Amino acid sequence: DFLDEYEITPLVVSLSTPQSSVSSSPSDHEEKNVFGWDYIGIPAHFWNVGLLSVASIAVLYPVLIIEGGASSSVYTASTQLVNLFYSYRIFFGLFTDAFHIRQRHWKPYMLFAWTMTSIALLSIVILGRKGTMSITSFVWFLTIANIGGAISDCTASGFMTWIAHHEPKSRSGHAQTTMYIVKELGRVVSNILVVMGFSGPLNCPGYPE
Repeated sequence: DFLDEYEITPLVVSLSTPQSSVSSSPSDHEEKNVFGWDYIGIPAHFWNVGLLSVASIAVLYPVLIIEGGASSSVYTASTQLVNLFYSYRIFFGLFTDAFHIRQRHWKPYMLFAWTMTSIALLSIVILGRKGTMSITSFVWFLTIANIGGAISDCTASGFMTWIAHHEPKSRSGHAQTTMYIVKELGRVVSNILVVMGFSGPLNCPGYPE
């Protein structure tokens, strides 16, 4: 009652929320279809994060140990480095929540993160084809790719919270659960691809001819 009487709530909203968000259309309050054309990038994002996060770790053993002849300590350090920045997602989330780009909350950070990831992965392909890719360069490019994956993962999770606010109470959290299932499916497929692609007589000593 106190807040309503002195109209403090609208003032807080207007100060903390971009004007474009305050004056929203009725359609902004409807339930969102994450598999619809307007939001199809979200399930694609979660799928790719699942692929990237698992493949980047799974591919290190056949490339570093079997192909490169690296020591177990190098392999362990590389695994920790590639996976390191997923531990800092809370800080990425705080940063993206505090600093908006042109009054846009998540999209600019997603685009930046996936651009970083794409450049890093393309560099691995190009240098690998030229035969100039060292083990150190390979690990660092994978690390950069996963920094982008960590940033985009936390921004997409924030976006899914916004999606959840538009769901009816009977379905609250349904979209988020679905997206995490999509990410786990990406992890499963990633493991299968690594096993199928890096298992054979050329890559695994002792593999039956």
